[in-house]
Amino acid sequence: MPLKTIKLHVNDAPWVSAEFKAPIKSRQKAYAHGDTKRFRHLRNITNRERKLCRGKFYATKVANLKTTKPSQWWNEVKMIAGMALATGGEVICSYLHPDGIALPSNLDTANMINTALLEPMHDYSPLACFPPF
Repeated sequence: MPLKTIKLHVNDAPWVSAEFKAPIKSRQKAYAHGDTKRFRHLRNITNRERKLCRGKFYATKVANLKTTKPSQWWNEVKMIAGMALATGGEVICSYLHPDGIALPSNLDTANMINTALLEPMHDYSPLACFPPF
């Protein structure tokens, strides 16, 4: 059983770590309590730490690229710069369609997804009359 749980979200930047989340939490707590002096102090600490983490992340990323093939290097540079997607659409399609099954068309795939998303709505009945606003 962990002593402390820290959530890392999918949308977090890649340099965000559990150690970086702690000052953010303290900063937000100070903001919520209206302690502006402490909030500003923690905001400055958080911003300095964010810049350090980001710099270290990209420095190690580039250092690792120096030992790779040029094509891999350029692919990584494009992902860092936001010029290329981190994952391609082919990867997502491979999750939707197991091996050995023929791939349906894009229209059929979209219809299957729509059907799956609309299934829970069949359990609800429409309101007889709308309440006044």
